[in-house]
Amino acid sequence: MMDATATREATTACAYVSLWIALSAGVILYNKYVLAVHGFPFPIALTMIHMAFCSFMAYALVKVFKVVDGCVAMTRQAYVRRVLPIAFLFAVVLWTGNSAYLYLSVSFIQMVKASMPVVVFAAAVSMRVEKYSHKMAFILANIALGVSVASWGELNFHAVGFTFLIASMAAEAFRIVSVQLLLASADIKLNSITTLYYVSPACFAFLSVPFAVMELPTMLAAPRWPTAAYAVRLLPIRPRSRGERRFLRTFPVRRHSSPALPFQRLTGETFD
Repeated sequence: MMDATATREATTACAYVSLWIALSAGVILYNKYVLAVHGFPFPIALTMIHMAFCSFMAYALVKVFKVVDGCVAMTRQAYVRRVLPIAFLFAVVLWTGNSAYLYLSVSFIQMVKASMPVVVFAAAVSMRVEKYSHKMAFILANIALGVSVASWGELNFHAVGFTFLIASMAAEAFRIVSVQLLLASADIKLNSITTLYYVSPACFAFLSVPFAVMELPTMLAAPRWPTAAYAVRLLPIRPRSRGERRFLRTFPVRRHSSPALPFQRLTGETFD
């Protein structure tokens, strides 16, 4: 009986982990497609849409449908001192992380992110959460060396994108350490839904400032966004042999050039 229960729990856990990996990979690839391929090069706006949706869904689950218990001892002072710093770092993580997809390939970004334990350990030591040890430093140095070897010689390397990526990793490391310092030390226990309930609205507010300064003027000044840079024309193709049915094939047809956006002036890339 115990073996059957343990097997069922292990199977459920593996199913959840597999689903999480698949959804995570899907979100990463879809963000890359929206930002760099589809023609919506506004990472802050995309992140704000994400945070708005998370805020709405978390509020519905906690307050409307009451699926999740949101009864947490959260005063206004505790929210300002302990939640807002984490929300600010999370906003920086999402902003800089999505911005990196405008310049770098998904595979290169994931290879560099494999060195995340090194950055987290450095942040923890600098904030005196962890004690430095030569053994741990040696292990993490090997990880960093392996990541360097794997990512060396990247053909599509871009300095601006790499800067965004490093900033995202640093902010994520300090966010992880801050969660341990600010929330765990105060015995504030939040699950995934209540975390979104408290953090997502603050992230949206923090992101609105760089959005208003950096992306909104470009979006308003552009006569159109480069999403309609391509049209599709259907052309009949002559069959190879007699009696073979004709078929249709799509060909991308350029319509007209798109206005240059800020990141295009940096990279020299256009959508046309």
